[in-house]
Amino acid sequence: MKKYLSLTLVSFSVTLAAVIGWRLSQDALALVAGVLLGILAMIPALVALTWAIRTLTRVQTPVSHAASQPPVVVVGGGMPTHASLPQQTAPPPGPLPPPPPPAQRHWEMRVYDEA
Repeated sequence: MKKYLSLTLVSFSVTLAAVIGWRLSQDALALVAGVLLGILAMIPALVALTWAIRTLTRVQTPVSHAASQPPVVVVGGGMPTHASLPQQTAPPPGPLPPPPPPAQRHWEMRVYDEA
């Protein structure tokens, strides 16, 4: 079954490519060929870039014996210190003053022959 399905898919693709190639102009075929060749030319660079990113981002974690001990969680505690209290912020300033009026522009119409 797989054999017939792949044969049908290949024959359909070849027929479709032949019909499209017959109906398109030379400029359109050149554009399609250029795009396909550009995509094929990008593949090695993308493979190399993917390989480089994967090797550079691989994180090596050192094995330590401290990680095998459970973390210590302290619940409760004493009075909060002054440093841990939220700080008071200054009140926001009043509204901003209005922007200055725009300067007057002088427009002069000139024609090519006039000086």
